[in-house]
Amino acid sequence: MFAGPWIRINGNPLLMINIIERRFSILGQIFWPQDTVIFAVAMLVFITSIIIFTTAFGRLWCGWACPQTVMMEMVFRKIEYFIEGDSAEQRALDAAPWTAKKFFKKFTKQLIFLGLSFIVGNTLFAYIVGSEKLLAIQLDDPRNHIAGLTFMCLFTLLFYGIFARFREQACTFICPYGRFQSAVLDENTMVVAYDNQRGEKRARGSAARPSRHARPRATATASPAANASRSARPASISATAPRWNA
Repeated sequence: MFAGPWIRINGNPLLMINIIERRFSILGQIFWPQDTVIFAVAMLVFITSIIIFTTAFGRLWCGWACPQTVMMEMVFRKIEYFIEGDSAEQRALDAAPWTAKKFFKKFTKQLIFLGLSFIVGNTLFAYIVGSEKLLAIQLDDPRNHIAGLTFMCLFTLLFYGIFARFREQACTFICPYGRFQSAVLDENTMVVAYDNQRGEKRARGSAARPSRHARPRATATASPAANASRSARPASISATAPRWNA
C-alpha cells in the first residue's frame, strides 16, 4: 500500500488517480478523459466481481484486506494496547484521575497516532497527485504550494479522526461497500455469525434439561411443637388443615 505511488512501470506510476488533472495511471498505463468508455466497462466488471466475491465469501475483504481494517487492527490497535494495555486497563485508565503517568500515556499515544496519520494521509495524496509532485510540495517553498499543503493537513486530520476516534464507525456509516453488503449475502455465503436455527435448537434442548447449577428445592418440615398442636386440634379442623411433611 505504501509502495504503490513509488513503483514505476514504463516511467508511469503503478496506480494514480489524478482527478484534478484528469490523468489516471493503472498498472503503468495512462488513461485520459476520452478513454471513459474503457473506464466505464472496467468499473462495471470491477463492481460485478465485488458482488460475486461478496456473495461467495462474505466479508473476507473487510476482515483481512481492507486497508482501514489492516491499519486499525495491526498497527494502531497494537500501539494502543502496548501503551495503555487491554480494554479493561484502558477503561480503568480513563476512569482514573489525571496524573503525570496518565498524561504521558495519553499524549504519547495521540502523538504517535497523529504521526502515522500523516504518513497514511501523504500516501493517499501521492496516489492522487503522484509521488514526484508530493516530494515537490514537501521540499519546495511552502508558499508555492498552499493548496497542496492544505490537502496534506486535511488528509492527516481525516485519518487521525478515523483511527483515533471513529474507528469501526467508519465502516458502518461511511464505507459504501459495508452499506450494501447485506443486500448480496444469502444463506450460502461464508459468514462468521450466529446461526439462529442451530442456536435456538440447542437452547430448547438445554431448557428441558435441569441445570447443573440449579439448587434442589427445600421441602417444608414442621417442627415438633407444630406437630403437637396439630394433634390437639378437633378432627373437623384437622381434616381441613393443610398437611405438613413429617
